[in-house]
Amino acid sequence: MNNFSALSLLLAAVLPAPPAAVVPADPARARAIAAAALNLPMRFDNVPLGNVARLLSARFDVPISIAANAKAPITGDFAGMDLKSSLAECARQAGLAVAPLGTAPSDGFSLEPPRPPAPANGPDVKNADSNGTEAGNRAALAAAAARRAELLRRRKALIDQQLQASNGVPGAQ
Repeated sequence: MNNFSALSLLLAAVLPAPPAAVVPADPARARAIAAAALNLPMRFDNVPLGNVARLLSARFDVPISIAANAKAPITGDFAGMDLKSSLAECARQAGLAVAPLGTAPSDGFSLEPPRPPAPANGPDVKNADSNGTEAGNRAALAAAAARRAELLRRRKALIDQQLQASNGVPGAQ
């Protein structure tokens, strides 16, 4: 081994490597790549929801979590669809609802079981809020009771009318 090669090996071990060239990000190129990725095929035929969510997460670079039905079969062509449309279709097929994980779309989304509607408070509920809901409920119940009484009165009148008509006609039942 000659002195030059020994010296270069020694210097290579002692001297730090030259810094890598920093390439500035090209936002126009990144947008073009993202737009091109939307046109790539994304056709699924009975693919588990978990797999579809992973692909959508990678494609749109957002976290997607699944709370239930991760093995629900998903079928459809998601090419050209945006993130929200894709998630809505997946959620519809799996019987789930889309819930944002934050205020920005980049915070991600969660596919969760739909929440049942909040129960309506009746007039006998003691924890009515202070903005007059209890009084509004009482008024609505009173109106419903009056309507029910009117309908029962009309029903009774119709039954009486049928009985009188059937009594006056021979052979009627």
